[in-house]
Amino acid sequence: MKNYLKFNLKGEKLFPIWFLIILLICVPIFFVLWQLVQYNLIQDKKVLQLIPLVLLFLILPFLLYFYVAKMFIESFEYNGVALEFSGTFKEFAKLFFKGLLLSIITLGVYIPWFIKNMQKFFLHNSSYEGYRPEFLGKGFKLFLIITFLAIVPGVVLNFMQKSIVLFHTPLLILFISGLVLMLRIIIMMPFYYYCNKWNFDARFKGLSILWNTETWDAILEMLKQSLLMLFTIGVYYPVGYLRIYKYFAERTVAVNENENYHLGYDLEPMADFKFIWGQILLTIISLGIYFPWAYCKVISRVVGKTYIIKN
Repeated sequence: MKNYLKFNLKGEKLFPIWFLIILLICVPIFFVLWQLVQYNLIQDKKVLQLIPLVLLFLILPFLLYFYVAKMFIESFEYNGVALEFSGTFKEFAKLFFKGLLLSIITLGVYIPWFIKNMQKFFLHNSSYEGYRPEFLGKGFKLFLIITFLAIVPGVVLNFMQKSIVLFHTPLLILFISGLVLMLRIIIMMPFYYYCNKWNFDARFKGLSILWNTETWDAILEMLKQSLLMLFTIGVYYPVGYLRIYKYFAERTVAVNENENYHLGYDLEPMADFKFIWGQILLTIISLGIYFPWAYCKVISRVVGKTYIIKN
């Protein structure tokens, strides 16, 4: 029997925080750009003093993420029971600034442990019927994934990207750029796979939660859908993303010696395509004002067609 999930967050509840985040990002950036137009940096070094102020304003949206994540978690419901979240902003801010400082001091080396601690904070402070999940992902494992599947390939790809300027024919440059873009998608796919798989290493009520996938089959499925999105210039994106979501949902399991659960998704390619593109177009037409409502409606639709089956 399929037991469907539910997502209750509404756009009007998300809008105030989203609007504040946009202001905190856009206002200081536009202010500094306006100042740069007014002054000559060589003659007036005072403009450079604005940079720390901008960085401070850019940190604030990350702090507001706490409230977005809290609303997001508490909007999930299963069998008529909603998730609860007990974490406090004080705990989050302390963890955030500690991770940010250590990441700066270590020149980014600490970032995987920073991500792990944040993931652990949100998961361990969430509960369902009084039970809390336990996140098992390790910072060192994420460090290896980022280093060897993202940074090293990224350096090679950036070198190839810069070498394109050696060509002088515009058509040839366009062709080579397309090949490099395709190569970037292909090379980075293992990183996306292992990074997301790392996120699904948890335990809940004695059940181990994980991806039951064949590595290369999963990577090829992600690659196929990603290339279709690229070749259709993004038009295929809603269906491509949902096919990937369905593929991994059906392979997300919660198991122990006596019980076996897995997720699933009722994909309706054409209906989902029309609905998501409708929300995207409304967001564009409204110059982004409608985004919180579009986001909540899309998530609600996807989550509402996601189910859990006990085998």
